[in-house]
Formats: sequence, structure tokens, C-alpha cells
Amino acid sequence: MVSPPATAKGHCMDSSSSSLHSPKQPIDSELYRGYQLNRLIVLPEQGVVVRDGNHHHISTKSMEVLLYLSQLHQQVVPAEQLLYHAWGDENTSRSTLTHAISEIRHAIGDHRECPEFIQTIPRKGYRLIAAPIAISEEHRLSFNWQQSQANYATAVLPKRNVLWNRVLALLGSSKLFSVSIAFVVSTWVLIQALDVLFPIFNIPDWGMKLVVLMVVIGFPLLLLYFWLNELKMKKQIFNGEVSKQKKKLFFRQLSVDFIFIGTLSILVGFLAMYLIDSIEQDTLKEKLQPDSPSIALTQSVDIPISDKAILIQPIAANGANGVPDHFAKTIAGEIRSTISNHTPFHVVASHLEVLTGEHPSWMQYAKNMGARYLLQVHLSQHPDELFLDVSLIDTISQVHTWDQSFKTNEQNFLDLQKSLYSKLIIALKLVMNDPAQGPQSVINTQSIDAYEFYIQGKNALISANSEADLDVAEQWFLKALSADDNFTLATSALCHTYLEKYDLAHSVAVFDMAQNVCASLIQLEDHTPDTLTTLGNLYRTSGEFDKATEFYQKALEKKPSYLPAIRGLGRAYDKSGDSQLAERLLKQAIMIEPGYWRNHQEYGDFLYTNGRYADAVNHYKRVLFLNNGHAETLNRLGASYFLSNQFEYASEAWKEAVRLNPSETNHSNLGSAYFFNRDFDRAVYHYRQATNFNPSSTTLWGNLADAQKYAGNDALAKQAYETALGLVERNIEVNPLDAVLQSMRIRYHSELEYCDTVSQEILEMEKYPARDPYIFYYHALAYHNCNLSDLAREKIQLAVANGYPVDLLVKDVQFDDLSEFIIQLQQQGAN
Repeated sequence: MVSPPATAKGHCMDSSSSSLHSPKQPIDSELYRGYQLNRLIVLPEQGVVVRDGNHHHISTKSMEVLLYLSQLHQQVVPAEQLLYHAWGDENTSRSTLTHAISEIRHAIGDHRECPEFIQTIPRKGYRLIAAPIAISEEHRLSFNWQQSQANYATAVLPKRNVLWNRVLALLGSSKLFSVSIAFVVSTWVLIQALDVLFPIFNIPDWGMKLVVLMVVIGFPLLLLYFWLNELKMKKQIFNGEVSKQKKKLFFRQLSVDFIFIGTLSILVGFLAMYLIDSIEQDTLKEKLQPDSPSIALTQSVDIPISDKAILIQPIAANGANGVPDHFAKTIAGEIRSTISNHTPFHVVASHLEVLTGEHPSWMQYAKNMGARYLLQVHLSQHPDELFLDVSLIDTISQVHTWDQSFKTNEQNFLDLQKSLYSKLIIALKLVMNDPAQGPQSVINTQSIDAYEFYIQGKNALISANSEADLDVAEQWFLKALSADDNFTLATSALCHTYLEKYDLAHSVAVFDMAQNVCASLIQLEDHTPDTLTTLGNLYRTSGEFDKATEFYQKALEKKPSYLPAIRGLGRAYDKSGDSQLAERLLKQAIMIEPGYWRNHQEYGDFLYTNGRYADAVNHYKRVLFLNNGHAETLNRLGASYFLSNQFEYASEAWKEAVRLNPSETNHSNLGSAYFFNRDFDRAVYHYRQATNFNPSSTTLWGNLADAQKYAGNDALAKQAYETALGLVERNIEVNPLDAVLQSMRIRYHSELEYCDTVSQEILEMEKYPARDPYIFYYHALAYHNCNLSDLAREKIQLAVANGYPVDLLVKDVQFDDLSEFIIQLQQQGAN
């Protein structure tokens, strides 16, 4: 995936630059004398807000802001207008106004997320949603420092509303209500987190119900604790001389609290009884399963046992310190690959090798997973020799159908593996009564050094988080091929590595290397799922989707659950326009292996490129949970936040990405942040730093050109656009069908004033269906640059309809001339 859209897909800038030169609007004198907002009393002359019988001071400037909002209630008041009214200068720092609004909210007991009084309208201003009501002079003077809540309610509210508002005031002033809200919110956050974690660790459904039960039972106990503490603090009510009015208020508060706790306790009791009954039913179902394993089953126990299904028990190693770690970690995967590719068997629960240690009920677990056979492997070391003990057990009869021991030294470990694979193939074919035609060669090298280098490279490739990690994998595969240049597994892995690097950097030179390495694979007669998938990736990258699909399908014919082929096929279908089938395949990969981070990342990429940014955020978060410290995922998460208008979260994600891996992408993101705030000189600096890191990125050069253009450096901007255009042309040679690259070329043509070709190029592209919102965004820019405003409006509408955030267009300096039209689109979307 290309770098985040904050850098790759245009910019988002603040377009509000109008000045407020009109004189200050005078405040109505009636408001200065005092007024009512719902259950509040505002006394501007005293600088006080009376809430729940308590007086809260507000600074002079903050009171001016509140008065101005009150005079224009139900109207959206721009921040500049408030700054000009209260401070006399619209250019005063926005943080000054933000502090004033926070002070007002604190005094009146308002909340930004769920406002009762002041509503924040993002990028527009503020609005007072409560209507001010004038109060009489008598009532205004009656509000003094000693007045109680009861006097306040009866003094200012109509009699028919007094009782109801008094109850609400008493409830709102109680700690029980605030504690309940905080508890409910915390519980909701906890359940959302556990809903993600529990499936990953295969915790059964009743586990979530048990957690909820404990939370539910603890709720009334927590309320009772806070209530008793509050009573202790209020016991001084009856000490000394206390007015009858205060005692009366205390007992009213006590009764409201008691009713509140009692009602919640009854509801909690019913919910707890339901949860207990549900948990008992769930656990009873598990008890009915004989020898139920402690590992939660991912499928139903009613799965029929297949004679061609086998479960590989996690390898038990005893004192194998002399064996290289990478051999001990990968031997189960190689056994699995041998069985899947060279026998009629299929492996169930294919990633169980990540578990360790003995399990008391593997036999029953294998049966529950539908496996007829259980393969046990034990690795041990004694002085100078390695021992490998293998057993194949029939789960129905519990008879050992095949046992074999292998012995060798470390230098001949590769021979031991080959011997194991060959004999295992023969044993399984005999079990199936399938005459063996002779064992096939699985490890197609005779060089132990080549194979060791290959294993090191595979481990580096699987865990690669950055281009630097891919460089490490590349070096291992090159070493493997230098030891044995006919080692096709290493050739395939090296080609895969180059394609991964091209996805990150979009360097044509890297793609050329991938093509050269993969050329030898095309000539092979007998392909493995790995080589078939690598060739599919090659053709998908070059835009030959039919060929790519053919190779992916061949890989899946050999191994139906091969995750790289499933993901690759999904990406190919997405690129060729079948997004529904693509999404189904990417979801299938997650269902097969929900704990593998790459499955979530590729589905997140699909959601991202299809404009579903909020959904992409969720999957990128899962990637970071499963693979913490993945800087590229943090960049994509920041981009998804950015395009879903969550700019603060985007900034945090990008800052963390910079900390983990300072790179061209992170400099580019910072440049986009400055561009967004129309600080073009700083944007130029950071975009230039990004191009120094990666001078072959057309996106980075395009962003630098945009910043130069709006910084007033027209000559430098033209040079940067010409560089970006040249790089686009080279990338189009790699994949002539890449619609985004074609759209970028059209946009750069318009920036360089080649407007005579722009309309024809766009019309040519319209013959093919497109869903990517950035294609329409680039076309809109091209039409706008060529003064074809009506056509630009049409493309803007298409961009928004396909997922481009209209709020970003409002801020986009490149569309300032069309701001009225874009604001109309924004308002239509809000309605």
C-alpha cells in the first residue's frame, strides 16, 4: 500500500481566511442584568453562574463569550467572531478561546461530548443550544451566597415544573449518578476490549458472560460504598446549629439516593440471574464433551472425522540447546507443508505449532477438530547427537499406526529432515492404501548452508515490519542462492521480498529486480503453492489480473487453505473491480487465522482503499495489538484517522510512527500537517526531507510541488511537478492499468498547463468503472486547474459519493474557489 493519504492523496487545509472588520455587536442590556439557561442562573454583573444552589465564578472574558453566544443562541458563531468580540483581535490564539470555553463548561456543568448548553461545531465554531430566559429583578436579587437548592428551584421555575426539576437537581448533585455514568462507560470500554481479545485467545463465550456477571454484581456494591462515604461526609449536617431548610434538603437527597440504589439493585438482580442461568447452560454443554481439552475449540464438536485429516501436535523439545532456534521453530511448518503438498491429507488447525508443551487431551482435541490421525514429534539432544521421535496415531482406535526414530549430528540435520519427510510421505500413503510412486524431493537443495540461510530469510520475511527488515530478508536469500543457485525455494522467496519492497517504495528498479528473479520460476514444471503465489503477486503488481488469478487458483488447488494465496486472490479481485468477492476472500483469511496480524492488515488496506476509513481503523488497531511496534501500520492507522476527521488521533499515531521509525513517510505526514495549517514554508522543508529519503516516489514529489506552489515558489514547483510526472510515467510502465497512477498523471498534466490533453485523458478513463475516491479527486483537480469548473464540480460529487471526506475538501486550499459548492455538499450530507 502506498504511503498514507495525508501525503499520497492530496492535502487538507483550513480554508477560512476571511477577516472580521465590522464593529463589535452590543450585548442586550437585559442579558447583562441576568437570565436563566435551563436550570442555571447567569449573573453577568457579578461574574457568577448559579448551579445547583452553588455560585461559580467566571472570568470577565469568558463571561463575554457566554453573553455573546447567548445573544446569538441557536446560531453557529465562528471562533474568529468570538475572539474579535471578547479580545478585540480575531488573530488571537485559538487556545485562548478554547480555554475560555472550557472554563464556561466547568462552571455550568456541561460536557463537550454530550452538550446540554454549548455545542462545538468542528471547524466552524460554537453554538448555544439552550435558550436564555429573562428573570425579574426580584428573582435576580434573591440569589445570594447562602441560598439553597430548594429555594433556587422554587424561585425561578414555574410551580408545575418545580418537583420534577428538584428531583433532577438532587439526582444530578448526587455522587451516585456521576459514579454510575463513569462505571457504565468504563464497563462498555472493557467489554469492547475483551470482545477483541477473547476470540484471539479462544476463550469460550461463557467467559465474557462471567466477566459481565462479576461487573454487574460489583455495581451496586460500588454504589453502596460511595453512598456510605457520602453520608459520613454529610453527618455534620446534624452537628451544631443547622437550619431546618438544610435538614429538609438532606432528607430529600437521602430519599432520592435510596430509591436510585434500590431500583438499580432490582435490575441488577434480574440481570445476574439471567447471566448465571446462561453460564450454567454453556458450561453444561462443555461437560457433555468427553475429555474436553482446555484449548477452546474453534469449530463445533459435531465436525465429522475425516480419514484424510491430520493434526500436528506442537513439537516437544527436550534439551535441544544445540539445535539452532530457527530450525526448532520451523520444523513443524515444514512437516505441515510436506503433508499438504505431497500427500492426500490436509492439516487441521495449521498454526498450532505456536503452542508449546504437552497437552493431556490432544487425542480428544484432534477428534473434535475432525482429524482421524494425530502426528506427534519429539526433538531431543544428547551429547553430540540429535534424536527425532515421530508417531502417527489413529484417534479412533488409539493405535500407533507408525513410529519412527531418527538420529544424526548437527552437521547432518538437513539429511535428517529429508529422511523424515520422505518416510512420512510413504507412511501416510500406505495408511491411505495409496501405492507410493516414490518420495518427492521437498527441500530441493543439497547444501545445508543454503537451507539454513533460507530459513533465516523466511523468518525475517514473515516478521518484516519495514523496508529495513525486508533488506535483511533479501540478504539471507541472496546468501542462500550464492550457496546453491538452483535453490528454487530461495528464488521464490527473494522475488516475494522484492515485490514487498515495491509495495512500500514504488521503485521501478526494485520491480525490475523482482521480474528478473521471478523469470526462472516461470519455466518450472512442478510448482509449489509458494512459487505459484509469488508468480500471482508478480502479475498482480504488473496489472495482469487474469494471469495473477490463474496462479493464485492453482496454488489453492494444491493447498485450499494457503493464506498468502487467499489474500493475493482477494487483492487481485479488488483491483479488477470485484470488491464483494475480494472482501469475502479477505474475511475468509481472517476466519482461518484470526490471530495472524497480516490478515487483518490486508483487510484493513482493502477497507482503506475503498473509503471505509472507520472500519479500517478497527483492523489496523488489531494489527497493532497482534504485532506491536509495526510502524507502517501506525502510518496507515494515522491516515485512516485523518480521513475520518479524527485529526488528534491521526497526529498521535504519526508521532508514534516517527518515534519507532523516522522515514520519508513520517516526514511527509508532518509536511501534510503543516500544509493543512497553511504553513507552506515548513511543509516544503519536510516534503523535501521526505524526497531525500525516497527520491523515486512520485507522491512525495507531487506533495513537494504543491507546497512550493502555495509558498509562491512557482519555478521550483514546476520542476517538482515535472519530476513527479516523469516518475509516474515510469510506474505506469510497470502497471499500465493502474487507474490511480493514470489519474495522477492527468493531474500533473493540468499543473503543467497541458490542458489540451486533460479532458480527452479523463474521458478515456471513464470507459472503465472506478470506485477509488482519489481517482475522482485527481480528476476534479485537473478540471479545476484547467478552468473547467462545472466538470470539476461533477468529479467532486463523485469523489464524495465514493468515500472522500467532504470535510477535508472544505479545508483544501486547492479548492478555495469552489468552497461555496463544497459547503453545500457538506450541509446536504449533514441533513
